[in-house]
Amino acid sequence: MIGIGTRGKPGGLFLQKATHDFDYINHLIGLKPVSVCAVKSKQIFKGNKPEGLYCKDCAEYHTCPESPFVLKHFKSEESHGEMCAFAVDTGNEDAGSALVVYESGMHVSYSQNFFARKGAAKRGGHVNRLRGDSRI
Repeated sequence: MIGIGTRGKPGGLFLQKATHDFDYINHLIGLKPVSVCAVKSKQIFKGNKPEGLYCKDCAEYHTCPESPFVLKHFKSEESHGEMCAFAVDTGNEDAGSALVVYESGMHVSYSQNFFARKGAAKRGGHVNRLRGDSRI
């Protein structure tokens, strides 16, 4: 599917997480995939700050929307780390999507986003069945 990814990690975060979901989907529908088209990108957490920069050492600590200071004092959200989210070495992509075609001709669309906060940051699925009803 996707080759060697960011910083030598096989496939990056998208493939590492998606493989488990693909196994579940394959089991759920009982069919084998015959074709996959997948893309991933880094659109949110990218920048030109120095590699290895800690938030506390950055001149923008009190104004950066991702710093622990701003998240704690102004957004009432918990910080997810002390490293700069906009440094050149942030690693993984923040989104990925795949279209999987199965042996019957049915296809499944799949997306992941890795920058959601609070209630939006949860896993789940939506399956439309024969008559358009759904569950999961």
